Amino acid sequence: MPRPRFEALSPERRARILDAAAAEFAEHGFARASYNQIIQAAGVSKGAMYYYFDDKEDLFVTTVNAALASVSEQMRDLKLAPFDDIEGFWRAIDQLTREAMTFLFGQPLVTGLAKAMLMESSVASSKPYQALITRFEVYLQGILEAGRAVGAIRDDVPDELLVKALLGMGEAIDRFLLANLETLDPASLMRLPAIILDLYRRLTAPADAIFPAKG
Repeated sequence: MPRPRFEALSPERRARILDAAAAEFAEHGFARASYNQIIQAAGVSKGAMYYYFDDKEDLFVTTVNAALASVSEQMRDLKLAPFDDIEGFWRAIDQLTREAMTFLFGQPLVTGLAKAMLMESSVASSKPYQALITRFEVYLQGILEAGRAVGAIRDDVPDELLVKALLGMGEAIDRFLLANLETLDPASLMRLPAIILDLYRRLTAPADAIFPAKG
């Protein structure tokens, strides 16, 4: 975590340092990012930077945590559209999925930091990251309850297990997208939201909602 002297800086100075770090880490990842380049872009001395952070990893975790907090705040604007029945629920989830993908992958800086983050285990153990995961768990729980009210969500599996399974699937999807985003052709990208929705539906929907019983 950053040292007290960093927290004592003005918001503008803190933002300038973290913006410089975010740009460098997003472009080069953690290992190849240049600490000296960050220092130069931030307009501070090397000695001062070591008063603010223990090392490059400390700066990286602080930078990612700041980005996570920003993403968490902006993601609050993504709301589940109104629905009245099972198909309406899944149309709402489809819309929500597309909006989330547009938001997250429409910001190169966020995408670059996400790539770097998934390669650095120290981020996953940080308090801000765990707080974000907890918030997502509560959010997913609410979606499951809303879907179950219209018969769209299975009731034979504990919600805790479904939430964990959804988070695990979501991380796998994120890793795939981040690893292949630059090589996927436009047609494949256009098909991905429907594929992702199908994966979520097969995981959470009652069996007869996916494979209706034959008469």
